Amino acid sequence: MTDRLETGRAILRQTMGDEYYEARASGRNDFNGHYRDLIDGYCFGEGWAGGPLTPRDCSLLVITMLATTGRVPELRAHLRGALNNGCTPEEIRHAMTMVGIYAGIPAGVEGFRSAEIVLAEID
Repeated sequence: MTDRLETGRAILRQTMGDEYYEARASGRNDFNGHYRDLIDGYCFGEGWAGGPLTPRDCSLLVITMLATTGRVPELRAHLRGALNNGCTPEEIRHAMTMVGIYAGIPAGVEGFRSAEIVLAEID
């Protein structure tokens, strides 16, 4: 296993939490294994760990991009990750407001809807 892959998996686990990480790992198979390695090593090992941004900063960027592109299941997972990485509900609210301003009201509405669902689940 490469250092980048190990680093990526550690960041993925820290961000998404043990329960998510273990459930994801149990779903690994011959068909998706290569793609999972790509995600772990490239997205998390290079993208999240490869620069000056903190995991918290990366979480804020990722949730705005996912809301902008309408990737709702991934958005909800990363909203949980953003909270794990220290983002506050107020910061998430502001990020979704920015999505609505710059990506359009419907994207902001879906971002708010997803955030409300995730926040209600953790209460």
